[in-house]
Amino acid sequence: MVPPDEHKSLVKNAYAVIIPSISEMSPNNAVDAIYYGKPFIMTSDTGAQERLGNVGIFIDTLNPEALKDAIKKLLDTEEYARACARVQKFDFVHSWEEIIKEFTVALKSLCVS
Repeated sequence: MVPPDEHKSLVKNAYAVIIPSISEMSPNNAVDAIYYGKPFIMTSDTGAQERLGNVGIFIDTLNPEALKDAIKKLLDTEEYARACARVQKFDFVHSWEEIIKEFTVALKSLCVS
């Protein structure tokens, strides 16, 4: 763990971001990568994959070859350029109204009549 300013600097100056966790509960590091226009690799065991679509490279962390293959992919100059373009084109808006609707649906599903 590094201080926030150092983290920002590391991501900003990185070639790409690899999030090596078996289970990534919070996609904050992927969001930081997107903010700085960096491709990222992270586990497919995350709810963020639905929102991030094809922006990042999502891998099966139980497959020992998956990370190696993803890194090799980003080392290819043309693939890296495509990955950077996907990140730079990413535009996601999640309004307060949408969040309220999502919470309402979740809360209603918990209520049993």
